[in-house]
Amino acid sequence: MMKKEQSAPKQITLFEQEMPASTKKPKEINPDIKAFIDWFFDKYQKRYGEKYVVFGADVKLVQRLLQTLTLDQLKAKALVFFDDQSGWLKNKRKDIKLFASQINRISDKPIYLFNQRTFKNKKYTRPEEEV
Repeated sequence: MMKKEQSAPKQITLFEQEMPASTKKPKEINPDIKAFIDWFFDKYQKRYGEKYVVFGADVKLVQRLLQTLTLDQLKAKALVFFDDQSGWLKNKRKDIKLFASQINRISDKPIYLFNQRTFKNKKYTRPEEEV
């Protein structure tokens, strides 16, 4: 009796031909998005003592906000947002999602002018912070 020759298993490939390279140009990413998220990350860490975890939704929200506001305007509003101690915001961790949801009610003016009920007849001095 003759032994049958054993051959190596045949390798299967998914594509017989190489896939053509994509012809789409990569999207240009606004550098202000990263600049704001990095700035927000630092402010959050100083305020809460923890690192802020950035999600893809945060990037999309910042991208959307920067379509209407400049980077400096967004930072100014974020500072007011961090200082806001009114109502239900008082005990909340202030993240980008909450910031974006409140953007239309936040003024560029300092919080003591924005929220006069809280600081009525009180002297308020804001800590020195960069915009």
